[in-house]
Amino acid sequence: PDIQFETTYSLARYQYLDDHRIHGMPVLPLAFGLTALRDAARQHFGTDRAAIANVQYRQAMVLPDDGDRIVQIILRPADDATAEFRLMSIGSEPSASWQTHMIGMIRANGTVERVESAELAIDRIKSRCPTAISTERYYATLSAVGLQYGPSFRAIQELWQGNDEVLAHVDLPAHLLGENAPGLHPALLDACLHVYPALVDAHGNFEQAPTNAPTYLPISLERFHSMASEARTVWVHATRRHRLMHDLEQIYGELDDTGSGPQGGGENVAA
Repeated sequence: PDIQFETTYSLARYQYLDDHRIHGMPVLPLAFGLTALRDAARQHFGTDRAAIANVQYRQAMVLPDDGDRIVQIILRPADDATAEFRLMSIGSEPSASWQTHMIGMIRANGTVERVESAELAIDRIKSRCPTAISTERYYATLSAVGLQYGPSFRAIQELWQGNDEVLAHVDLPAHLLGENAPGLHPALLDACLHVYPALVDAHGNFEQAPTNAPTYLPISLERFHSMASEARTVWVHATRRHRLMHDLEQIYGELDDTGSGPQGGGENVAA
C-alpha cells in the first residue's frame, strides 16, 4: 500500500554537499531533504501545491567521504490528499542498518491560502531591522559554533537585524547557476535557513566569535511549502517566538519570502 522512492546520495554525485559540514562532518542539509520530499509529493499528487507539515528531523544524515548512501522516501497515503512520509537511508557497509531521518505529513493543495497572503513590504521590514551585519563576520561566527559552510552555501549577501527579526538578501552562488535543479535549488533554500542564528542571543552581535556558544540545529518544522519557482535571488524574513522548555532552550521562528523564494512555515531549532 505504500509508495516508495529510492536513490543514492554521495559527495561524488552532489559535490557541493561537501561544503555543508557540521563540526567537520558532511551532513545532508535539511533543505535537501525538503526538496526531495517536494519532488516526491509532486510525482504522487501531480501538483506543485503540496505542503510538507509536522516535520520531525530525528537524525542527521552524515554522508561518507567515500561511497554513498541508499536513500528512500516512503509515502503511506491516509486519503486522496494526505500521506505520511518517512525519509530513510542506509550505508553500503555490510553492518549498516536503516536510519530514519525525517518524518511528517504531506498534503496536496496545501499552499494556496499561504501563498496569497505572503506579500510583505521589504522597505517596511528593513526599517525595523536597522543593524547591518557583515556577512563575512556572520559566517565566521557560524563556523566557530560548528556550522561550517563552504562557498556553495555562503549565499547570504546582505543581512539586517532588528528586535527578534532579521531580513536577508540571498543569491545562489554563481558556480551553481548552471545546475539543472528544478524549482528552488537546495543550496539556495538552505541558505535561507542560515538566518536563524541571527535570532539566537548566545551568538551576540557577531563582532567577534562567541565563546562556549551552543550549536543550534533545526529539529522540526510546522509547515514548508514552495511554489514551482526558478528564482535564484530571494529575500528572506525571519521572526522569533520565545519559549523555554525545561532546561533546553528552543527557538521558534517564522520564515517567509518577501518576493521570490521559499514560502515559510514555523521552524523549531534547539541547542
